[in-house]
Amino acid sequence: MELYYITIREQSEEAAAELVATLKSWPVRWIYPDERLFLLAGRIKALHQLSFADALIAATAKLHGATLVHKDPEIEALGAELEQRTLPFKRKRR
Repeated sequence: MELYYITIREQSEEAAAELVATLKSWPVRWIYPDERLFLLAGRIKALHQLSFADALIAATAKLHGATLVHKDPEIEALGAELEQRTLPFKRKRR
C-alpha cells in the first residue's frame, strides 16, 4: 500500500501499476491480513507512535518470525518486540 500510494504521488498511477507488477513477479510469499494480524497491528499502534501501515508491517513481521528491514526511526522504538535490521534513516521532508 505504501509503495503504491507513494509512487502515485511522486510519479504516476502508471508507474505505480508497473511497480506492483514488478513486485508480483518476485519469488516471495504474499501474506494477506486477517483478524489475528489486525488485532496485533492495533495493539502495536496503540502502544507506539507508528502509522497504520507501519503497524501492519511490524505485526506481519512479528507473526511470521521475519526480520523487519526498515529505515524509519519510529520502528526502532519497537526494540526487542521483533527482529530488526535498520538501513540508513530516511531524511525528514521539510
